Amino acid sequence: MSRKTIYFHHSFLVFAVLLFVLLAVLALVFVGAVSIAFEGVGVTPFFILLILVGCLVGSFINSPVFKLKTKIPMIRDQFATWFGVTTAFHKLSMEKPSLQ
Repeated sequence: MSRKTIYFHHSFLVFAVLLFVLLAVLALVFVGAVSIAFEGVGVTPFFILLILVGCLVGSFINSPVFKLKTKIPMIRDQFATWFGVTTAFHKLSMEKPSLQ
């Protein structure tokens, strides 16, 4: 078993492509291509800033659209504290998964 501290869910190629796309978008923002495109449509620079900041802030908000009932049992971790010692135990349930 490997003792890596960082586990990548995707291959290095996917990570490299996403990093390239991020750098390309940042380059376009710094060069001003985004503002030129929005100004061509007639949007003011202040509104462009509001749009970009709104996109950044909105990316931190996760609003669930719906809940799915699971067809397989789910194991939920629960914690209990007795005499200052916290113990974890598992509970098998068929409930709807909670979206937090």
